[in-house]
Amino acid sequence: ARRRGASSAARGSALPIAPVRWTVVGGAVALATPTFPVIGLYRVACYAIPDGTVRVAVLGSFGAIVTFAARDLLPSLVDHAEF
Repeated sequence: ARRRGASSAARGSALPIAPVRWTVVGGAVALATPTFPVIGLYRVACYAIPDGTVRVAVLGSFGAIVTFAARDLLPSLVDHAEF
């Protein structure tokens, strides 16, 4: 069966080989996964804090704390962890 839009000069399948597809899907999932907690936190903040100005202030300060922890505290904690 021919696919819609396939050229008559094309030989074989238009799909890349399976490992390439797996790599693309795996990479997309790996890059998109960290956004889901951020979206969830924002939705909870929208529900819990209806005032937009206060919500921006709370999320901004929370983001600053998380950024500081990830950039400055986490590397030193990993160096002293008992592995």
